[in-house]
Amino acid sequence: LKPRSLPGGVKQRLLAGEIDVVTFTSSSTVDGFLQHFSAREKRRIFEHTKAAVIGPITSATLREHGIRPVIQAKRYTTEALAKAIVKYFS
Repeated sequence: LKPRSLPGGVKQRLLAGEIDVVTFTSSSTVDGFLQHFSAREKRRIFEHTKAAVIGPITSATLREHGIRPVIQAKRYTTEALAKAIVKYFS
């Protein structure tokens, strides 16, 4: 099911470059999130916002949308994803 809209101000903040990282924990989260943006908006967002994924399947789905994941967890858990994000930004 597609959410009707993103939570208040998220789209605008992403387009303004105010969000550092977006996390994806499954292929369905990739598809569900990205359906809210045009191809142009996706390019604009991911020029400055990093994409973090939980594993290789999620990474492949993100690449199908033309977006390169910058951060990928070594183990396929949310804890490992959080650690990978902290390590990237440290």
